[in-house]
Amino acid sequence: MDEDIERLRDESRRIEQVSLVAAENHYAAESPWYRYISRIGTLTAVLSAIASATAFKNLCHGFVAGIISLVVTILTAVTAALKPESRAALHHKMAKGYEALYNQAGYFYRVESLSHSLPVPDLEKRLRSLSDKFNDLNGQSPPVPGRSYRLAKKKLNESRGEVVKAQKEKAEEKTDNFQ
Repeated sequence: MDEDIERLRDESRRIEQVSLVAAENHYAAESPWYRYISRIGTLTAVLSAIASATAFKNLCHGFVAGIISLVVTILTAVTAALKPESRAALHHKMAKGYEALYNQAGYFYRVESLSHSLPVPDLEKRLRSLSDKFNDLNGQSPPVPGRSYRLAKKKLNESRGEVVKAQKEKAEEKTDNFQ
């Protein structure tokens, strides 16, 4: 294979792989925010209902209702300040962007770069476009917390292990068929 094309294929493979890692990182980063929304939202609603019921019953001269109302106010303020919905949505949007780039770089690697009808300058232009998309996504991307990064890395390592195992089994099956 032509050395220029091999170089382009190597770079497209690199973009494909780092895009997959970035997508998984952002999917892992969005999950805690959705859990936060669910848990804190439910807790806030339950505490609000308890505070209202307590206020109506006038238990302990409103002291219990006051404490619960204070907790509800704090939870509401923290939720408003953290904006978990928008954080989760941004991580989801970034994950989808990286996933699309992963697919495009994979297509370039497996199909476009092997097409003999495309001249090297056209392939270089296409690869530059993929690289520019990757850089744009990196520029827009919010930071991924360390815990989310470690979770995504573990998931990717596990899935790679499954792929390697399946490849070994397939190779053994072929060997068995030849004997």
